[in-house]
Amino acid sequence: MDERQYSQFIKSLHDLQQRKLVNMAEERCLEHLESHPDDNHVKTILAGVYWELHDFSLSLDLYLQLLRDEPELLDVYRLAAQAALRSGNRDLALKIAEDYRKKVGNTPELTLLLVDIYERNNMIDEAYAELQRNRTGGTSLDRPGIEYFTCRILVQQKKYDEAIDLIMSILNQTSYSSSDKIRGELYFVLAKIYDRTGEYDKAWAAAESAHQLEGGGWDMSAYERRAQSIMDFMDRETVEGLACSTLTDEKPIFIVGNPRSGTSLLEQILGMHPEIDNGGEMSITTLIQARSAHVMDSFHEWPVSLYDMRAADADVFATMYAEARARLAPDTAMVSNKSLVLQEQLGFLSRILPAAKAINLRRHPLDNCVSCFTTSISNAGHHYAGDLEQLARTWIVRRRLQDYWPTVLDMPILELHYENLVANQEHETRRLLEFLEVPWEEDCLNFHQSTRVARTISYDQVNKKMYNSSAGRWKRYEKHLGPLIDMLGDYL
Repeated sequence: MDERQYSQFIKSLHDLQQRKLVNMAEERCLEHLESHPDDNHVKTILAGVYWELHDFSLSLDLYLQLLRDEPELLDVYRLAAQAALRSGNRDLALKIAEDYRKKVGNTPELTLLLVDIYERNNMIDEAYAELQRNRTGGTSLDRPGIEYFTCRILVQQKKYDEAIDLIMSILNQTSYSSSDKIRGELYFVLAKIYDRTGEYDKAWAAAESAHQLEGGGWDMSAYERRAQSIMDFMDRETVEGLACSTLTDEKPIFIVGNPRSGTSLLEQILGMHPEIDNGGEMSITTLIQARSAHVMDSFHEWPVSLYDMRAADADVFATMYAEARARLAPDTAMVSNKSLVLQEQLGFLSRILPAAKAINLRRHPLDNCVSCFTTSISNAGHHYAGDLEQLARTWIVRRRLQDYWPTVLDMPILELHYENLVANQEHETRRLLEFLEVPWEEDCLNFHQSTRVARTISYDQVNKKMYNSSAGRWKRYEKHLGPLIDMLGDYL
C-alpha cells in the first residue's frame, strides 16, 4: 500500500466512523492490523471505534499498547484514563492521569479528566477540591465544560437551587455560548433535579428540551423487520440443526435486558463474586456476526447464512469470543456480557458457546421507558429514546425477543425482575448464584462497596446502596405517557 492508498484507507475509516458504521470500521481495522500489526495510527482509530461500541476494555487495551510504544503521545494519556474509568478501573484511571500530569502539568484538560474520575466514583469532596483548585490556580478552562461538571457535583451535594441557577445561566447564555451537546446534557441534569425535588412537569419538560437538541436517527421499520426475520428463521428445529461448537471451556453469562432496566446493577452484584468478572457491553459478538459470512463462505444474508456454518466455523467463533474474554479477564472463565444486541443474537450464541447461561432481566415497561426518556442515552446510539412512539415500539421488539428465546433454546435462561431484585435482594441474589452454580458470596450484597465503578451511564446509581424509589416512578409522569400506555397496554 503506497502513501496515497494509505491516505485513502485512513480517510475511509474516518468516513465510516462519521457515518456511524462502526462495526464495518472495526472489521477493516482488524483486517489491516493482521498484516500491519505495528500501525499505531490504525490502532488509535480502532480504539476510538471500540469506545463508540462501548467496549471500553478493548479500547483501554489498545491505548495502553500505544503508550508503551510511543510514550510521548500526550492525547492518548487522557483517552486511556477515560477508557480505564469507563472500564471500571478507578485506580488505573488515576495513575494514568498522574502520568499525564507529569507530561503536561496542571492543564485544563487534566482538571476536567480528574473531576470526571472523582465524580463518577462518588469522590465528591475530591472533585469539588479539584474544581476549586482550578478556579484559584490561574489556569483557564472552557467555561461550559467546567460549569457542566460543577452542576453535576452540586446535584451530588443536593445543592439543587445553586445547580438550577448555574444551569439556567448557561442555557440562557448570559455570559458565554455553549454547544448543543452540552446544552442537552444540562437539560438532562435539570430533569434529574426536578425529579428529585418533585417538580415532575418541569422534569419532563427539561427532558423534552434535551431531546430537541439531539441529532441522529432510528430506522424503526428496519429494526422491526430484522427482529422478525430472526424469529422466523430461528425456530426450535432450525436451531437444533445448526452446527455447534465443540469448545465448552468458555462459560459466559449473558445479561439480556433493555437500557435502563438494571443490567449495570446486576453486573455489579455478580462482579463481587470471586469467580465472576464484569465484561460490560462486549462488542465481540457483533464482530463475530460481521465476520461470519466470510468465515462460513456464505452468500446468504444473516441469519439464513447460518445454514452454512460448520462445526469448525463454530469453533472459530468460539475461539474469537474466548480471546476477547481473555483480554478482559485472563484467569476467569465466567465473565458477564450485557451487550444490548444480545436479544438478537442469543440463538446464534447458544450454538457457538454451548456452556453459556443467560439472565432475562425485566423491568416494568413504563418505568423502563420513563427512565430512558429522562436520561441521556440517545448520544450512546439509542436514538429512539426521544420519541415516545419509537420508544414503545423498540421496547416491544426487545420484549418479544426476550420472550421468544426460552421457547426454542436449550440454553439455561433465568427470568429475573428488577423490582424483585430491589425488594428482595438477598433472596434474588441467592437464586442468581444457584442458577450460575457458584457458592454463596456475602459480598454480592455489598455491591455498592466495589472499587470498580460501573462501566455504563448508570454509574451514579449502582455505586450506592440498593433503593426502591424508582419502582412505580412512571405514575409521577402519567399525564405525559399517553402514547406509551396505549402501545404498551398488553404488557402492563
